[in-house]
Amino acid sequence: MGRKHKHSKEDGRVTKNEIDRVAQMTSLEDRSTTRIYRSLAHALSDTMRSVNKDGTFMK
Repeated sequence: MGRKHKHSKEDGRVTKNEIDRVAQMTSLEDRSTTRIYRSLAHALSDTMRSVNKDGTFMK
């Protein structure tokens, strides 16, 4: 059985829609600012993914 690839909150990943929503909420026209928010969100989701359930970082 193939596992469905679902984005759940506990997955620790940030979906593109969430990133876009944050970028729109800030309502900044500046494209570079949107890019900064996007890269921040990606960096954050990468960090979340590398943290174990007990709060320690994976080696």
